[in-house]
Amino acid sequence: MPDQQNLTPPSNKPALSPDISGEVYVMPEKFRPEAAKSGSLGLIIALVILFGVIAVSAGYFGYDYYVKSKVQPQPQSQPPVIELLETPLIIPEEVLSTEVMPEATSTAVESVATSPAVISTEETAEAVAVITISLDTDNDNLTDVEEIIFGTLPTNPDTDNDGYHDGTELMNGYDPAKSGNAMIFDSPFITSFTSDFNSDNFRLYYPKEWQIAQIKDSKQALITAGTGEVIKLTVKDNQAKQAAMAWYLENHPQVSVSSLRLVDYGDLSGIFAPDGLTAYLTGSDKNKLYVFEYLSGRGSEFRYPNIFSFIIKFFKLTATSLSEPTVNTLDTATTTN
Repeated sequence: MPDQQNLTPPSNKPALSPDISGEVYVMPEKFRPEAAKSGSLGLIIALVILFGVIAVSAGYFGYDYYVKSKVQPQPQSQPPVIELLETPLIIPEEVLSTEVMPEATSTAVESVATSPAVISTEETAEAVAVITISLDTDNDNLTDVEEIIFGTLPTNPDTDNDGYHDGTELMNGYDPAKSGNAMIFDSPFITSFTSDFNSDNFRLYYPKEWQIAQIKDSKQALITAGTGEVIKLTVKDNQAKQAAMAWYLENHPQVSVSSLRLVDYGDLSGIFAPDGLTAYLTGSDKNKLYVFEYLSGRGSEFRYPNIFSFIIKFFKLTATSLSEPTVNTLDTATTTN
């Protein structure tokens, strides 16, 4: 019996065996770590470029829209300005009374001589609020602009060092720029004027550099300062022979007596109104009323309050006396009458 080992038919195919001499198997490139890193970097760069393009495009279109929106005409919510100017402008009365107050103040003072009844307490209060006294640096009762006129020092209350304030000397008839008994009437800064009306003549003193004019028909004198203010004097008939205060209160019933400043200058006496811009004097016979007005025009400063008082205090009726004004005895008070 044949051997079972010999029952397997012979084969002509040789037996297979591993071929270690051929190509070695490697991992696909996409799975290699170096390839993964390289791919991620490329993807990031691509995304950055993409977003950059999107941003540039968005910026361009946004700017284009902005420019076009600015160029496009906007609808008008109001008529053109030229149409408004063609329409008559109506300003409420309360606005006028506020905006034009400096001019209204001078108008109010102007009307005292012609129609006193139109002045009210409210108007007087407004005048006081608007008109302010100019700066007095050394507090000597002369404003700085008045110091220039009299040749005194605005930073020294006693220019001539005689123990009296410059304003006190002026209102007592002395020259504040000179020591001793030098009179203000002899000062090169002061001159006098005597009216030549048919009657009711007077003499007054005023700064030499100022201009003066008289109006004979209305018996008025106008003294004009270099800065434009006017001090106006009017001689009025006082048919009722009233004292100045009585005349004023009759025409200004709303004003209290305590708000008036009483003055007595010998032959003449009277009052200053509450605003300080008008004064009224009468003589002993009370035949005439002498009205002094400080007209500031459009200004809001009372630059010459002491010169105003000085002119009034040393005002003299020529029919009464042609002598030099009476000089008061000096005292240490710094307030002026």
